[in-house]
Amino acid sequence: MNVGPWMTTSLRGLATLGLAGALAACGGGTPAEPDAFVDCSTDSRAEVFTAGMTKAGSQGSVTFKLMSATPVTPSRGLNAWQLDLVDGGGAAIAGAAVKVTPYMPDHQHDAGVTPVVTEPTAGHYQLDMINLWMPGVWQTTIEATPAGGAKDVAVFSFCIQPG
Repeated sequence: MNVGPWMTTSLRGLATLGLAGALAACGGGTPAEPDAFVDCSTDSRAEVFTAGMTKAGSQGSVTFKLMSATPVTPSRGLNAWQLDLVDGGGAAIAGAAVKVTPYMPDHQHDAGVTPVVTEPTAGHYQLDMINLWMPGVWQTTIEATPAGGAKDVAVFSFCIQPG
């Protein structure tokens, strides 16, 4: 197809607008510095990770304890977390069905990779392949359904810095 110079210029303009829109939606900055303007360090939604941090589930039947993380704090890229689940009496919950869903609320997208959950020892769960692939606030929902029990949910929210 033969197009005139005006058509070529228009198509280049549309491509540039499309690229600019994509960058604004997921990271900001320019192609040379895609993350230059992302800073969520003072975002009130972000929690400070500490080993052993605890959250009560929304139903109150499960307590979720993030015991450790690799890297040491949630960071850009693939993460692994160790999670303990306990019931209201403080007893370990073994054999629960656990689902992990990282989500970036500002951009309305997930991580694109399904985390892998294993239970190396009773009540202690290894969460691998948590893909926090871009800077910004990530909310990671953890659902736990104890054997014979009802599902409970906790959300951990962290600021992932560029780099």
